[in-house]
Amino acid sequence: MLTDWARQGALQLSRWLPGRRIIFVGDSSFAVYELAHASTPRATLISRLRLDVSLFAPPAKRTERTMGRPAQKGPVLPKLKTLLANPATRWTKIIVFAWYGHVNGNALDITSDIALWYRR
Repeated sequence: MLTDWARQGALQLSRWLPGRRIIFVGDSSFAVYELAHASTPRATLISRLRLDVSLFAPPAKRTERTMGRPAQKGPVLPKLKTLLANPATRWTKIIVFAWYGHVNGNALDITSDIALWYRR
């Protein structure tokens, strides 16, 4: 129910602000496929995913010689739990101010990449 309201609010804000990029930030309860799928190209959803989520690379580009239906997803990517334990993962330290009462800021290590969250 909460994510239904969030999805409707995100769509309404995108409609009201047609020329603006919008970034929605939510905790892990907002990491649901329906909410992410409803985001418009101008909107970005930032949320914490489950460590066992199935993520894929984008599909390969089609050429004029490619036959058949276009691919919906690329190869499977490593699980987030694997990336967390991998020493080759590049981490960036950021300072987040006003984070749960930390007025002077709280240091967080983050990593970022692009993946496709595919579901039939």
